[in-house]
Amino acid sequence: YTAVYSMKMKYQGHQGLEYFIRVYGAPYAICLDNAKMEIGHAFLHICWKYNIKQQSTTKQTSPCLTEPS
Repeated sequence: YTAVYSMKMKYQGHQGLEYFIRVYGAPYAICLDNAKMEIGHAFLHICWKYNIKQQSTTKQTSPCLTEPS
């Protein structure tokens, strides 16, 4: 599932995640590329609060990089 939200500054990424959760509910997992915003306290706290599994796109074996069956 893909949703796009605009933000003025990179550090606002956690606000987009919270908005997504309010509209669609918390996802089971989220694919991350380990950007500074994604490993920041606010973003990680939201993932912890809603029990969202974090998967890295930087590993070759990542489920984020495999094509759906």
